[in-house]
Amino acid sequence: MAQRRVAFFLMLGVVGGSVSDKYIVGGEQFVAVVLVWLLFWTSVVAAARTVSGTPRFRRGMSRMAGAVLVALGVRTATAR
Repeated sequence: MAQRRVAFFLMLGVVGGSVSDKYIVGGEQFVAVVLVWLLFWTSVVAAARTVSGTPRFRRGMSRMAGAVLVALGVRTATAR
């Protein structure tokens, strides 16, 4: 799988030129894609942290956890 990605990045690079130029351009493309990916996930995590810090979210999570615990208790109590 990783070889396919590298081959794909190298296809988008320099036409002609030396092999080292192609690898340098491929490396730059790879770094650019990884940077975009990490920035995307950083923004997703920041948004999730903002939402999860609100009191409404915490109350909802506490209620859901309580419902799960009650359901597991009922299941355990009714199991043979």
